[in-house]
Amino acid sequence: MIKARPGIRVVARWSNPLLRTASGLCLDRNERVTDFDDQTLDTIRGLLTGPLLRRYPSLGSAYLALSALTHHLVEELLFTAGADGAIQAVFSSFISAGDRVVFPSPTYIMYEIYSRVYRAEAEPLHLQTDSPITVDEVLASITPGTRALFFPNPNQPIEYILSESALDQIAYHCHSLGCLFIVDEAYYNFSNVTASTLIRRYGNVIVIRSLSKAFGLAGLRVGYVIARKSLIDILRSMKAPYELNGVTAAIVEQILKHQDIMLDYVRTVADSRQYLRRALGPVASEINGDYTNAVLVRMTPRIDTAALTAYLATRNIFVKHHDDAPIVGRLRITLGPLREMERLCNEITAYCQANLREHLS
Repeated sequence: MIKARPGIRVVARWSNPLLRTASGLCLDRNERVTDFDDQTLDTIRGLLTGPLLRRYPSLGSAYLALSALTHHLVEELLFTAGADGAIQAVFSSFISAGDRVVFPSPTYIMYEIYSRVYRAEAEPLHLQTDSPITVDEVLASITPGTRALFFPNPNQPIEYILSESALDQIAYHCHSLGCLFIVDEAYYNFSNVTASTLIRRYGNVIVIRSLSKAFGLAGLRVGYVIARKSLIDILRSMKAPYELNGVTAAIVEQILKHQDIMLDYVRTVADSRQYLRRALGPVASEINGDYTNAVLVRMTPRIDTAALTAYLATRNIFVKHHDDAPIVGRLRITLGPLREMERLCNEITAYCQANLREHLS
């Protein structure tokens, strides 16, 4: 019997995510909630030409658009297959079996999965819902021999965000111990806090970003890395011949050149966050989240959130129900345009009112 290498045997993955209807209101995966406008979609369709499909990709224009967006040199940038592709590239390039890696928990699951795959010694930095993470806690987690700190900023689903000065302190501490500092900025466009300015000050900083969130391109699976050329060269040595296919590269270039699409959506999310807080205030005991495109909601004690989630699914609305500590029973809701948030809040309010009447009777 042919066996997988040791790291692969300890990883269990689902074969397919939960099926959701195309017409459903999908608020469970931190995606863009609604389609792009017709003009944008028509422009994207117009990019599909015969030569684009039959020729190998040419990525120069996409890299120039990314350079203009980030204000970093092309040699300081690398496209990846989503942010998780960037995370895997870091593990493949820098992490060996037995290396100690630190990351917050709960957070994006791929840090834990790649730690298992590459047989690293994972050291979770446990988060609590009632006490935000501090710089001192992060610094204390980095000890001599730590190979890498993976640090989402801001984080999900328990949201925190550290300032750029705090990130500087962490980068300096990691640098003094020979530790990589990988800052996951998947939600950067909602917070505008970045560690990217640190790459010229420290040779151990790697910034990872995604085009799945504010830019709304989750279906294309595009992320990118910002780092010193020396680090990019190492990461580049592990990549496939082409980081993006030709169709993806053309769409990415178009979207990056029209930042107004992204900025409009960021403003929409900010407005809807305020609406949701007002609308769910009477039935929710806690609503957390200011720097991403989602909120974490704790309903009032009488509401069975698993039953509420199931009810919403019957109404073709999908939210994320958490059943793991320390956020058992909380709902993560992706934010979107006001009309969609009104539909969600109306359904939740109706369910809660019916639940209350049943309880009183």
